[in-house]
Amino acid sequence: MSLFKKILTLGGNETYNRAMAFYNRAEYEEAIREFEKITRSRFGGGRLYPRLALFYGGQAHRNLGLVDMHEGRTREAIVQFEKTAILTPENLEIHVYLGICYNNEGRYDEAVKEFSHVVQEEPADSQGYLRLALAYCNSGHYDEAASRVHQAISMEPRHADLHYLLGVVLNNKKEYQSAAVAFEEAVRLNPKYVEAYAKLGYTYAFLGNLSKAKETFHKALTLSPEDHRLKEGLPLLEKGTPEGEEAFLGKAQEEFSRAMMIDPNLADTFMALRRTQKDIGFYNTLVQIYQNALREHPQYADFHYGLGHAYHQLERLEEAIRHYEEALTINPRYLQAKTSLAEAKETLERFKKKREKNG
Repeated sequence: MSLFKKILTLGGNETYNRAMAFYNRAEYEEAIREFEKITRSRFGGGRLYPRLALFYGGQAHRNLGLVDMHEGRTREAIVQFEKTAILTPENLEIHVYLGICYNNEGRYDEAVKEFSHVVQEEPADSQGYLRLALAYCNSGHYDEAASRVHQAISMEPRHADLHYLLGVVLNNKKEYQSAAVAFEEAVRLNPKYVEAYAKLGYTYAFLGNLSKAKETFHKALTLSPEDHRLKEGLPLLEKGTPEGEEAFLGKAQEEFSRAMMIDPNLADTFMALRRTQKDIGFYNTLVQIYQNALREHPQYADFHYGLGHAYHQLERLEEAIRHYEEALTINPRYLQAKTSLAEAKETLERFKKKREKNG
């Protein structure tokens, strides 16, 4: 241990050092047990060790929660994030994650509470208003949702997702003409925004303009030819019968009444978290966890895929490719691994060409 570290920790403590060793190996459950021993006792080192134990114990719960959220175990993630919020309530990131999980579990009032806290602390964050508006929309508070979206648009008028969400809110308020304008702006800003084209098509149908609805659905299908909702909806319009129109309008009502989820996987999709240094820390955590898992279970294709995905997000593409290929060696029918492998190879090739071009 360096002299500086010895001074910082007042010579160290066995329990704390053991806890940190577990933490640094991403063995978070074991680390938490050791940190809890520190927070429950009063040993040498004054208040330094309990404070450190609270912080790192909170981070350990956070990391377990991120893994649960990443793998779709939302309820388990909530338990971990709630513990983090108790230990380190000043951590705004945790309130964002809690809001996402509450929203995706249908606990919209709790999501509103968490997102409201975040925008109160960070009033310049347009993404915060977007998440808050979405939670309000899901809970049926459309006036509140519209107000928050307008706040966000005033800060970031060229954000296509904001105009998309405004269109959804206005549709639920039955303000169809204004909703169409919002969706039109979303697709103007992002001409490949399939979801916005689909919602715009439904909105034209509400306005009685079936020819525009059909034209918009055709546009969406050219962008996403395998979208089953588009493939099912378009034939209803093309029938040109009252029964077809009624069935299409029924599908439109279903689309706008469906609750909107927030993507927890940090991908580049609507309402995803943006890539930040904190997110990079998350993927580094995933690398450690999957590496540990593979030491015990080297033949688990899912663990190789998970590690490949984490490397992919960190742009460590050659390592990502190696683990995707290993997943496919173990399970040749692993479709997700095939898709991700092709994407990683394409990105790596693009990077290589760019480097060659730049000399």
